[in-house]
Amino acid sequence: MRQLRDLYASDHRVRACSEAFAQRRNLVVGACHGGLIPVLIAAWSADGGVHRPRLVIAGDASSMCDDLEELGVAVALLPELDRFADEASDELGLDRAGHTRRMAALEAYAKGAILVASPVAVEQPVPDLADVVGKSIIVKPGEEHDLHALVDRLVGVGYQVKSTVECRGELAVRGGIIDVFPWIGNDPFRIEFFGDTVDSIRRFDAFTQESIAQAAEAILASAKGGLATKSLWQQLPDEPLVVVGDLPLSGRLKKPHGRQEIRFARQLEEGALDGASTGVERLRGDLRRGLGELARMLAETAPGHPGARPSALLFARNDEAKREMEAHCRDGEVRVEVHVGRLSAGFRDLEAGLVVVHDFELAEREPTKRRANRVAGGSPLSSLNDLKRGDHVVHLRHGIGIFRGMATLEKRGFLEDFLLLEFAGETKLYVPVEAIDLVQKFIGASARAPELSTIGGTAWAKKRAKAEKAIEDMSGELLAAQAARIAAGGITYPEDTPEVRRFATTFPYEETEDQLSAVREITADMERPVAMDRLLCGDVGFGKTEVAMRAAFKAADAGFQVAVLAPTTLLAEQHLESFTARFADSSIAIAGLNRFRTAKERREVLARVASGEVRILIGTHAILTDDLKFSNLGLLVVDEEHRFGVKQKEKLRTLRASLEAPSAPPAGTTPGAASGATEMPARRVAYAKPPDVLTLSATPIPRTLHFSMLGLRDISVLAEAPA
Repeated sequence: MRQLRDLYASDHRVRACSEAFAQRRNLVVGACHGGLIPVLIAAWSADGGVHRPRLVIAGDASSMCDDLEELGVAVALLPELDRFADEASDELGLDRAGHTRRMAALEAYAKGAILVASPVAVEQPVPDLADVVGKSIIVKPGEEHDLHALVDRLVGVGYQVKSTVECRGELAVRGGIIDVFPWIGNDPFRIEFFGDTVDSIRRFDAFTQESIAQAAEAILASAKGGLATKSLWQQLPDEPLVVVGDLPLSGRLKKPHGRQEIRFARQLEEGALDGASTGVERLRGDLRRGLGELARMLAETAPGHPGARPSALLFARNDEAKREMEAHCRDGEVRVEVHVGRLSAGFRDLEAGLVVVHDFELAEREPTKRRANRVAGGSPLSSLNDLKRGDHVVHLRHGIGIFRGMATLEKRGFLEDFLLLEFAGETKLYVPVEAIDLVQKFIGASARAPELSTIGGTAWAKKRAKAEKAIEDMSGELLAAQAARIAAGGITYPEDTPEVRRFATTFPYEETEDQLSAVREITADMERPVAMDRLLCGDVGFGKTEVAMRAAFKAADAGFQVAVLAPTTLLAEQHLESFTARFADSSIAIAGLNRFRTAKERREVLARVASGEVRILIGTHAILTDDLKFSNLGLLVVDEEHRFGVKQKEKLRTLRASLEAPSAPPAGTTPGAASGATEMPARRVAYAKPPDVLTLSATPIPRTLHFSMLGLRDISVLAEAPA
């Protein structure tokens, strides 16, 4: 995105803003639409001079903050408070988090960041800025600090002591190391002492707890800044401010701010500087139509700017989406540059002849909300926080015990954290945090509490040896099954056709990165000459069904049939309804089969499946009948496999491995059946090969291995739900 910002570094509109700022005069830049406004502000602020913006007022301050951050500008969002109270009042706790975020934003402003706020936020009182900055603590390598005194200072300015640092405003002490997550910045700091000397400062990931990079200093903002009784205008220099909107800010505030305004407006007012831009609303809608409109737009000469050479930048949110959009542009024969990035909206700059548009705008999808990690927020919980007092755990060497919490003990003159475990006979074991990999949460097959192990006894050693022998035997079976699977081969699907990619674009939401990654992995598996056996794991609402639908469409588009197996009639009916709605624009025939179908309806469905007319069959274990004969089953989707019984799983084995090949494929057929034909592709010859298998599960599992009746699977995990 900085490339886009740098394109406007010498733009005359940017120079005009800088000159108006230096001369302390008002300026209106009209006809500014979409993302052009943050691009101009970012290019203006990137020159590093003294005449750059410091305060930006926008109706949607959060989106403006996101855009400027994406363009590489240091910003701080001044949030609004739902209800304001000063520290002398007991009501401050009603919005303590908001008060703290405002404090941190003011400190970030004092350190050089651009302050972004809404008209409401700037009218709410703030603490004394000098007091806020004065209470901040700055630590640098080589400085002398008493560790315990530094911890006391941090606690005194609002930090909370925790066993593990996860969220802003938390700190943890482990021997000669202090982990602290400041109120400002994206990552926590790990400050390591050698005696009373700060030996090193590193930034680390709050989720993995792994170090990221060295830091030259740690600026630890205060959460306590005194009474919030001063006006923001009393705190800021008397210099022009930047306003986004068609109306002056002075007319929208209760009291005048007494400053000049450099305003970006969509309307071209009399006497305003012409921003010479329009929106990209004409590109919104169906992806095919949007790309066609983009091609026509690039062929047009900008009105009033005949010398401008049209060009376009298309932005996608990640590498997965970038590859998808590049394929769509090739299909539509539209020559554009596709980059990874995101603004709140695209724009067409008539003067520069540049069109900036996003993938979600072309397909008219709901954009995925970006995670805010500016001034406040949290981090995902680490695995240690999955343990609660009283939980049963398994120690690799000593067996089953009970987790009794964390304890801090002195070891070789340093204070260190330990896990306290209790075993049979109330025997206690202190496990250092460094040996956390030896402890796992106990997961039993029943709700009954397990028997506690005896430390030093032989029972646990015997159980472990028996389990290791069983795992060794199972591993041999799985390896044999895997070898047989590879030797048997599988259906090799063709690369995605334009119809397959077009089906993906009709999804009404932006996919998460995990969804796109899962689609890519499943697509690669289906195009290999080995039968796919993949587990797709994700909680309810995380988008598993959409991923399965895309795999089903790819199989049906290649002329193969798809079976979707659900454990309950309700879930099968839900899948039937979802598939029918999602495939409404295609000619792929979908049918359902469950215990509510009459005998006549069942016979009709079975006959249509046997003839190949039905491409996608959705049902419960009623599918597992000897009367069902697929013409050429290419994909089996199993939802919540663990809820099926033993006999049903055995039937699944048969369905996967013992398919009957048709006597002869119909002649004169072609692939791409999703466009309307129901015939099978004549080029397929390996009809007897086992189908690909995709299993959906909401059960949490590790990413490494998954043992089940279907064998050793590849695993895709959906860790984010669509916005």
